[in-house]
Amino acid sequence: MAEAGYGATSIGAVAARAGVGKDTIYRWWAGKPELVFEAMFTTTDHAPNPDTGRLAGDLTVLLQGLVEEFHAPAAAAALPGLLADFAADPALKARIRSDFLAPSKERLLIVFERAVLRGEIAVDTPVDLVLDAMAGAVFFHVGLVGEPPPRSWPTGWLLSWPEESRPDERPAPRSGTTAFGVAAAHIAGGHRDVVRPLLSCGLADEPKGVLRAVWHMVSVDLVLSAVALVHLSLADGTSGSGLVAWFVAAHFIAYAAVFLVITLSVGWSKPLFPLAQWILLLPVAVRTVAGAA
Repeated sequence: MAEAGYGATSIGAVAARAGVGKDTIYRWWAGKPELVFEAMFTTTDHAPNPDTGRLAGDLTVLLQGLVEEFHAPAAAAALPGLLADFAADPALKARIRSDFLAPSKERLLIVFERAVLRGEIAVDTPVDLVLDAMAGAVFFHVGLVGEPPPRSWPTGWLLSWPEESRPDERPAPRSGTTAFGVAAAHIAGGHRDVVRPLLSCGLADEPKGVLRAVWHMVSVDLVLSAVALVHLSLADGTSGSGLVAWFVAAHFIAYAAVFLVITLSVGWSKPLFPLAQWILLLPVAVRTVAGAA
């Protein structure tokens, strides 16, 4: 192809170079355009799917493969003739789309599915459009215009979806401020209603010290959780933020459940209110779950 060009390339010449009959070639390809397209423009289909841990990294690997594919001398020689054949034969163009392009896109779906699971893109991200934009940029810049490939391709524009298509990966912003309020209420109210009575009661020193330590640990945990939620609500959807939010929500639910079980099992006259922290903890959990989801 690089030697003779697309126009001078024929099935007979390919068969002679391969040492087989033309019937063998036609058994695999319907004609010259299909053979040339598969030979020149499907090399990236045989590479393993990239998995860099970030969608931007995966797209960079895919773009680099497309650049190398279009920049090859044989591909550059084949492209004008292929485009002319596509323009003259709509049925050929449909065959290329169904036999080569569609399976290639299907193979790359896993890259975007992983990105959805990491919370980088929305479930309804237009994958076909992203892949077409990638191939189109390389095709125009390298294949059609003939510009040398850049050292690196910016991928940020590929990820700039409209705001309504972007997932809000951050926990509900008010979760953090609510959590700080819960921590303050626990520290102030708990010191007055739990710690002081505990220290003045006739309980032995060892269990008294253990209970006081537990109260302090819960206080510290509530403050740190509030800090984490505020940070997540301000962060720009960094990887793993959803997992952290789910973790915080889970242990707020666990705290609320513990306080609720204790208040119901002690036998107080108004069982839901002597340890009322569960009333404060549940809203934080609900807000955080809403943000994480």
